[in-house]
Amino acid sequence: MKWNALAGQSSSLCKALSVIGDRWTLLILNQCFLRLRRYGEIQSSLGLSKPLLAARLKKMVRLGVLKKVSSRKSARVHEYLLTEKGRQLYPVLLALVKWGNALAEEEAQPSIHEHVPCGRQRE
Repeated sequence: MKWNALAGQSSSLCKALSVIGDRWTLLILNQCFLRLRRYGEIQSSLGLSKPLLAARLKKMVRLGVLKKVSSRKSARVHEYLLTEKGRQLYPVLLALVKWGNALAEEEAQPSIHEHVPCGRQRE
């Protein structure tokens, strides 16, 4: 079964995985929770290819997980902000970090501890 076919399944898990089911999407979302908003910031922090990042960002915008807005500094520069749907994924990422810590041989601290409001007005 291809990734795109998951969205058409009746299972809620299949629908969720069709949105966030690959590692890069989860890592991009993690960067967004860490307040990285610009394409270049996300790309350099993860080191993934530009076409792959562009495709994942476009998909997340299309599905309403992120929204693309003009930067306050320049209309030519865009930022990717978490929507309410995107912010609802915070507990999912935090649970994965905690689970990963439990699997680690040495105790590691999660990269996400608690959500600090970004100061932007909620929709």
